[in-house]
Amino acid sequence: MAPVQLRYSHLTRQAGALERLDSGAVRVRLASGGHPSPLVLRASGVVEEIAVPGTLVGVLPDPHFGEATVTLSAGDVCLLYSDGVTEARGGSDGREQYGAHRLTEALGAGAGMPAADLTRHVEHRLDDWLAGRDHDDVALLALQAI
Repeated sequence: MAPVQLRYSHLTRQAGALERLDSGAVRVRLASGGHPSPLVLRASGVVEEIAVPGTLVGVLPDPHFGEATVTLSAGDVCLLYSDGVTEARGGSDGREQYGAHRLTEALGAGAGMPAADLTRHVEHRLDDWLAGRDHDDVALLALQAI
């Protein structure tokens, strides 16, 4: 099967390719220009961070795009997200950031959900954290191996 190209963009850049392997798993190749590192939710419920180095697009005259590859087995989900998720300010005083630890917890709590339900679950958790406060952009893209 030919690789599928994907592009996910919001101020910075993240791009990748998906390829179905003979084993049925999906190889995801990601390149990033400053986006937060993707998270992988394994079907077992374990959450892993996938380090994809890269510099912010538009900040330096010659940006560097890092690359990483991850293999997803059936039920695994790779979550790409904007920094508006982890930097959302909420909590009791409205000044604390949502942070990577809350995102990881929300993602892990959604183990077994289809990708669309998982992104809604994360959005609901984030909305609860924000409690109606203004916030930066929020973008989520979940890629699930089936």
